[in-house]
Amino acid sequence: MTAALNHQALLQALHLALAVALFYTCFCRQTRSTATTTRADVRGAFWLLSIAAAVVAVAPYGHAIWPDLFEPYAVAWPDVLLLAGIVLVQAVTARHWRDGVPTAFLREAGPTQWPWGPGESSTLPPLRAADQQRLEQQLQDLER
Repeated sequence: MTAALNHQALLQALHLALAVALFYTCFCRQTRSTATTTRADVRGAFWLLSIAAAVVAVAPYGHAIWPDLFEPYAVAWPDVLLLAGIVLVQAVTARHWRDGVPTAFLREAGPTQWPWGPGESSTLPPLRAADQQRLEQQLQDLER
């Protein structure tokens, strides 16, 4: 009986830690996203994943808090493995968010926003240094 309790306690601890980590990774991505620069589907996906992480974090404890509303929930290894996989994906893709929202997740420029000339304003965020260098190289290649 004690071994089973220790096993369940370990699963619950891992489950909670991974759910909190997932929520944190979504929070970090959401702090870099804005409605004017980031596609709505990307923001919505991270919002939904954040809500799911919060719900998953409290699911094993819902019965203790509100016994009339929730059935007892025992965390199992598949729950932990699924959370671990999602957190691993978030960790591996974090490098793409280091300099801000990845280019693929930025909103498309409107007809009056792109391209703009030097010194003209834009509602788009400034280009990252790597993107600026790539574009300059492409322009030089076109001029040759």
